[in-house]
Amino acid sequence: MSRRPVAPVPKQRSGTARTVVLVAIFAILVGVIVGRGLSNTSSGTTAGGNTGGSTGGSSVTTAKSSGSKGGTTTVATTVAPTTTTVNLRSFKGIVLNGNGIKGTAGTRSTELGAIGLTMVPAADATTNNFAASALFAVDQASVAAAQALSARTGIAYSGLYPAANPPAPVEKLGGATIVLLLGKDIANQAIADKGAAAAAPAAAATTAAAVATTTTVKK
Repeated sequence: MSRRPVAPVPKQRSGTARTVVLVAIFAILVGVIVGRGLSNTSSGTTAGGNTGGSTGGSSVTTAKSSGSKGGTTTVATTVAPTTTTVNLRSFKGIVLNGNGIKGTAGTRSTELGAIGLTMVPAADATTNNFAASALFAVDQASVAAAQALSARTGIAYSGLYPAANPPAPVEKLGGATIVLLLGKDIANQAIADKGAAAAAPAAAATTAAAVATTTTVKK
């Protein structure tokens, strides 16, 4: 009677080997997850990075504030001053005698007419003890012309014609919108014309009211 060969019994894997395999698989999975997280973070940083930078020499500046849903954009613009030529012949002027010396207001009126103003007859101020002369504009539309005349003559511009205690009532001005109150300082001094070029800085100052403006727009 012959014996059949007996098949070898398969060896069982030890618990230690199985643990090693599981740990290796777990490590691979963790590495894949961490790698994807780092890739997403890098991509987000690139997309949402600094959006500033040079504007090619432009005068426009853009800034985004934090803490606002849409942000705030501030645009700063620079406007170059412009020079406006004032035609003095378009304005009426009057000389008020505030020094008490007869004939001086008429003479100075003739000199202002030669410079360019359309003059109405001179008149007396309410008092004759003004020490200093002054130029006034009766309305806002005549301010630039009064400033230009001040620059050309050197006589101080003192703003709008005073409503309280004026040198003379408005109805005595004969429709003039530029007033020279003639004081004792230049009563007997000829009014010299410094030329139209001297009036340019005053005219430029009145037409460049907004050299730098800032506009804030909420998105």
